[in-house]
Amino acid sequence: MGSIPLIHDFSDPRNILTLAFLALLAAALVKVVASLLRKDVEAKKEQVLMIYEDGNDNDDEHDEKCFIEFQKSTTDLRTNDRLPNFDSNLCVSAAILILSFLPATNLFFYVGFVIAERILYMTSVGSCILATDMLFTLKQHHLQMKRYLTCSFWILLLLVFVLFSNQTWTRNRDWKNEFELYKSGVSINPAKSWASLGNIFKIRGRFDEAESAYTEALRHEAGMPDIYYNLGLLHYEQKRYQDAERCYRKALLCRPHMALGHLNLGVLLAGQGRNEEAKEAYLNATALSGVVTRDPSSHAHARISAHYNIGNLLSNENLYEEAIRHYNTAIQLTHVWSRYDFTHKIYNMLGQAHHLMGNRGKSEMAFKSSLELNSTHSITYLMYGKLLSDQMLYEKAEQLFARAKHLDPENPLVYLHHSDDLMQRGHEDQALMLLERAATISGGKQNYEVNLQAATSFRRSKKFKKAEHFYRNCIRIDALNPTAHSHLGALLHLVGRLKEAEQSYQKALKLSSGKQPLAEENLRKLWKQMKSSSKTSSVKDGEGG
Repeated sequence: MGSIPLIHDFSDPRNILTLAFLALLAAALVKVVASLLRKDVEAKKEQVLMIYEDGNDNDDEHDEKCFIEFQKSTTDLRTNDRLPNFDSNLCVSAAILILSFLPATNLFFYVGFVIAERILYMTSVGSCILATDMLFTLKQHHLQMKRYLTCSFWILLLLVFVLFSNQTWTRNRDWKNEFELYKSGVSINPAKSWASLGNIFKIRGRFDEAESAYTEALRHEAGMPDIYYNLGLLHYEQKRYQDAERCYRKALLCRPHMALGHLNLGVLLAGQGRNEEAKEAYLNATALSGVVTRDPSSHAHARISAHYNIGNLLSNENLYEEAIRHYNTAIQLTHVWSRYDFTHKIYNMLGQAHHLMGNRGKSEMAFKSSLELNSTHSITYLMYGKLLSDQMLYEKAEQLFARAKHLDPENPLVYLHHSDDLMQRGHEDQALMLLERAATISGGKQNYEVNLQAATSFRRSKKFKKAEHFYRNCIRIDALNPTAHSHLGALLHLVGRLKEAEQSYQKALKLSSGKQPLAEENLRKLWKQMKSSSKTSSVKDGEGG
């Protein structure tokens, strides 16, 4: 992230330190090997000692030979009686120092960083053991006869201990919470620290401060794809879709293999009705191999979700065969990456696509697979129930609809789908009751589409009071939606409340800046009708006079 400059050529003086470290490491390894060899000598010494002590029954010549061999085997060890202990400490410290750092070296798998404070704690244990053992070895071998040097050694050691203790105490205050931690890193690594602060502000709902933090991070390092991506997510949550798209595209320009970036760009484009561009973004996500990704889990999740989303777009366009191909590909990928949590949803959509193509057997198999993976997915019960209803297995279908309502009683979609099925079977009154229920439960009260569907169904059934109630609910939910005012105007026009209808039409045209052709046409008809009614009234008044 720029806090430690990269080495680009051999003339960099830091290469000398690297070579020195490697030389020291090689020397330590040689020392370890030598220690292991000395252990073999020690084992021989013990063996000879046992022979010497237990060989008293042998002749004098044999005893003399054993004693000479014993002396030879112990000559080297007498002068280095402290070294085996030092070598064992060296082995332990080197093992902790090196092995604990290996996962962060990118040698075995891609992790995206090399130096981070959180990965240095275990390695610091090894370096502390090594430093301590070296200091005391130095003291024992070189300072025993010089008292003033020994005193200086202890003073120096105490000073180092105090200084590092103070640094530990200070740093622990920085680790008090995430905000203080990242704030303390601004002077060292401003880009990364500001980006992390932006994430914290975003989680806490302080969106303006989050945007400022991300912008500050990009000021220090303009080519950071993760910051552009996170800023795009922030703009998307704020419904600033144009800004979100710009950030996603910049993130992908910096890192083209970011599968999550392609996926979220596709979601944004699909939400704006730009389906062809959304498909292209999803296909870009599915084409990535993931070889260089630092987060295999998110990458695999994005690829599977991209296939699933393409399938949904194709299903909405009635291209069921292509949709089924993408659903099947997504399912195959879940077999490779079993940690995907929404496989049951893919099977559900696959079952719906087969149902719409008339493949009832395959549809049923897909629904059953979905329920095997998640027996509490209410939407699958609904879709399976509609399949059985189409096969005239009404009793089984009703059991599945009832199960869905039991699992998700506050989900308006449960009642909408059941109502739709009952309406198709001619049970209008029951269907309308379920529609009313969908629009009055907590999950439906503030749902524009649910209230609009209820209003439309009641209007078609000539239950105009109920229809007006739900149309007015639509306006309450989204007062700036011109379509809601246009629908209410059409209903009032139908029941003869012409003045109120005129006001609704005019409101719709004002909100849409005149871009409501249906409302404009209905308003012209209304004025014509009002004019005709006025003439009729005048004639009658004249005749009466």
